[in-house]
Parts: sequence; C-alpha cells; structure tokens
Amino acid sequence: MAEEVLEIKVEPLTREAFKPYGEVVGEDGGALLDLARGRPHVEILTTRYHPFEFTRMARHCRCTQTLIAMEGKPSLMAVAPADDPDDPAVSPDPSRIRAFLVEGSQGITLARGTFHSGPYPLEAVTRFVNVELEGTNTDDFDSKEVRGYKKVRIVF
Repeated sequence: MAEEVLEIKVEPLTREAFKPYGEVVGEDGGALLDLARGRPHVEILTTRYHPFEFTRMARHCRCTQTLIAMEGKPSLMAVAPADDPDDPAVSPDPSRIRAFLVEGSQGITLARGTFHSGPYPLEAVTRFVNVELEGTNTDDFDSKEVRGYKKVRIVF
C-alpha cells in the first residue's frame, strides 16, 4: 500500500550537491551539453506558479537539458539520478529524490537520463531558455510514477 506523501526538503543549489544530476550554470562556470544524438533546439519555456507536488518524474535519455531563467527569477527543481539512461525499466528511486532552489542567477543542465519534475517557479510566471534536442518532449520523454507514494511534495 502506498504511503500518503513523501516530503522532500529544498536545499541550496551547489555544484557539489548537484553533481549526481548534472551541472550548475553560473557566473563561475558553465556546463557541457550532450546533444550529439539529434539536432540541438533552443526555445523559451514559460511556466506558471503551481503547487510544489508531483506523482511522476520525467527523463530524457538521448540528451542533456539546460534551463536558465530569463528574468533572474528563482525556481525549484526536483531530481533523481540517472542510474542507467539506456535501461527503459528504470524508475526514480524515492529515497534519492532531492529538491534544489535554483536562484535567478543560476541555471542547470540535467545529465542525460536524470529524472526531474519542474521547474516550479516561485513567482506567477517565469520564462526559461530551454536547450535540448529537437523533438525531445515528444520523442524522448520517459515519464515514470514515483512508486510507493501517492504524491511527492517539495517543502521549505
């Protein structure tokens, strides 16, 4: 029987803490992209404030994904490590889900296969530069339920 709610506490985004999930983009350094399996695609992603809760996490197995806030607004991102991006049976491990506060002066590059939910903007509307492969959200979108819980909630 599934537990009711798994609460994940928000933590600051640092290069060291985020290393299992990807790279931090900031004034002190950038990130390497893995876009060799298709045509790189850049778009503006508009997100609206919504509850910091989810039941599923997605991953992109063919490429990295980079998200950088355009107006310097903070957001939250929940992640779980990509143990094997080439194994279609892999699901996010609830015990390894972490949530990060991405400051408006930071961006993130998710490693290939990293499970994620978000971004969760802290303001009404936040726009991001989104870099991935063309067709990623239709051709390379692997969404898995977080097993053992009815929902996951990000808390401060």
